[in-house]
Amino acid sequence: MGSGTRRQKAKEETGRIILDAAYSLFAEKGFEKATMRELAGRAGVGLGTVFQHFSDKPSLLIAAIQEDLGAAWGESLLSMPEEDLKAQLIHLVRHVFAFYAHNPSLSRELVQQILFLQGGPARTFIDDLERFLLDGLATLYRQAAARGEISSQVDIGDAVAVFWACYASMLLEGLRESVFPVEEQLMRLERMIDQHLNGIRPAGYGRQEES
Repeated sequence: MGSGTRRQKAKEETGRIILDAAYSLFAEKGFEKATMRELAGRAGVGLGTVFQHFSDKPSLLIAAIQEDLGAAWGESLLSMPEEDLKAQLIHLVRHVFAFYAHNPSLSRELVQQILFLQGGPARTFIDDLERFLLDGLATLYRQAAARGEISSQVDIGDAVAVFWACYASMLLEGLRESVFPVEEQLMRLERMIDQHLNGIRPAGYGRQEES
C-alpha cells in the first residue's frame, strides 16, 4: 500500500470517527448546544482537524445522518412493489418516516437545517439528494402512466411536486409531536394520495376491474 493510499485511508477513518462522535453528541445535547470544541474532544482530535473535514456544524449534522438516510432509501427500493403507484409511494414514505421517527429531536434539527441552509457543501448535498429523490419519483410516475394507472397527459413534474408537498406536510406535522406517529401520518398521507391520484387517473380507470 502506497503512502498516498495510507494517508487517504487514515483521513477517511478520522472522518468516520468525527461523524460517529457528532451523531452521538448531537443526539445527547442537541444540535444548538453542542460545540465543535466538544466534538473534537469526544472524537479525540484537534479542533483544526474537525474543520479540515467539515466546514461547519450543518455540514457535520447532514453528513452524520446521510449514511443512515441513504440506507433507509436503499432498503425501500430493494423491497419496492413492482406496480401500483399508490402502494409504491406509501412503501417509500414508510421507510423514510421510520428513519425520522427513530430520533425525533435530532430529526427536527436536521429538517430545520435543511430548510434554512443558504449555501456551502451541506446545501449542495441536500440539493443533489432532493434531485435524486424527485427523479426517482418521476420514474415511478412515468412507469404508472405506461401501465395506464394515470393519464398519459399528466405533467409528471407537476404530479411529483403535488405528492412531494403532501409528503413534506405530513413529515413536518409528524415531527411536531414528541413521538413521531408513523402509522397515523401514513394513514393521512394515504388519503391525500387517493385524492391526488383520483385527479390524474384516466377517465373510467378502475371500472374495467369492477366489471
